[in-house]
Amino acid sequence: MTTKERFSQAKALNFSVKKAWEMIAKGWGVNEWMLYMTSCHLDGNNRYCTTVDGKVL
Repeated sequence: MTTKERFSQAKALNFSVKKAWEMIAKGWGVNEWMLYMTSCHLDGNNRYCTTVDGKVL
């Protein structure tokens, strides 16, 4: 059985929704606006993000 974790975070962004989705789609910059993430990268169709406590999502 796989356990899924959920979290949420809010932060005001100083750019358009279109620009935000462009960043998300490319997989870069997620850790810039999600303070819970220290890094994110794409590997093929998969996005890997590392949290501040070292977990990889």
